Amino acid sequence: MISRGTYLYLPFMMATMFYLCTCGEDSTGTKWIEVEVVKNTTDPHQLPTNWTDLDQFNGNQLCDGDQKGCTRKFAEYIRTVVHKCDSVRSECQTDAQVEGNKMVCWIRQKETQFNLRKRTIFEVQFWTDNRGSHCRYAVY
Repeated sequence: MISRGTYLYLPFMMATMFYLCTCGEDSTGTKWIEVEVVKNTTDPHQLPTNWTDLDQFNGNQLCDGDQKGCTRKFAEYIRTVVHKCDSVRSECQTDAQVEGNKMVCWIRQKETQFNLRKRTIFEVQFWTDNRGSHCRYAVY
């Protein structure tokens, strides 16, 4: 038998579960900095990005299957090569700002604030569509 008090929490629990299960984000307002995934081979003096070897991910669907392309390989690349930090969070979610409702690999570095809340201070998105692979980041 379910107690009467449980019914008070049921709508809150259902709303929370719906939010967690939609697994979508909306990066409206984020000031993204685009990163070239493929090196520019026409001008060897042009350095399109300081992210060495990013082109190893070109054409890859990092969020397919077990998503380890995102959650392990790309996350480790960002953590050790690009951003050089102790830890990052990684997950695959859609972003309302990415055309075609594509799954996007999100890498985030969080920082604990004085009130013990975690705040994103750096994040990266990577996805591949019919126009190629895309990568962008934001610093807060």
